Amino acid sequence: MLVGLLLASTLSVAQARNAPAAYAGLHVHDVQRTTRAGIAIETGRLGGVAYRIDVPQDWNQRLVVFYHGYSLDPVHYDLDAPQAWLAPMLARGYAVIQSAYAQTGWALQSAMADTAQLRAYFSARHGAPRQTLVAGDSMGGALTALTIESDPGNYQGALALCGALAPSWELGQRQFRMLAAFAYYFPGILPTLGPVPVDYAPTPETRKAHRRHLRRATPGVSPTSRA
Repeated sequence: MLVGLLLASTLSVAQARNAPAAYAGLHVHDVQRTTRAGIAIETGRLGGVAYRIDVPQDWNQRLVVFYHGYSLDPVHYDLDAPQAWLAPMLARGYAVIQSAYAQTGWALQSAMADTAQLRAYFSARHGAPRQTLVAGDSMGGALTALTIESDPGNYQGALALCGALAPSWELGQRQFRMLAAFAYYFPGILPTLGPVPVDYAPTPETRKAHRRHLRRATPGVSPTSRA
């Protein structure tokens, strides 16, 4: 009887971890939680989008919303110890939330919407913070600037770290200029560019094909996927 109760209890905990739940109308699933060195860590999927939440035991009721940078590959979060760059914030009592975004690449629109949902979920679970700050690096820096400009009522401060703050078209042209300079000084190493259709929209499959092509063209060099 006792063994049966223990098995049933274990099963219910596992099901609760993986079963969808609703917080303020938000669909949450694959939730996992642990505590490391006084930091409560939670990962899961919110509306299908991966996220991570770190809350110190002595939370000071302040929240840092962090945007990650450009990534060709989907971002995943696990329950490992917090990354080193998080340590100063967590040590000072700040909670930190991060969304993986529904899209990869230059995902400005998706990132803002997904992160706003994650902030709402955090408030539903932990209570509304008395102060919310936003920060991010590279593309995340651009998202930081967009967020504080478009939603100043919900944020009390912002920090763009090495933010990609130039217009998107300028950032794209910069890559072509670098390619042209490389081809001029090192001819024949990279293949020539073909015409790009005006309505071209990359997919995960085309990105993988492009990276395979680059690896064949430049053996020993791994294309950068994060910025």
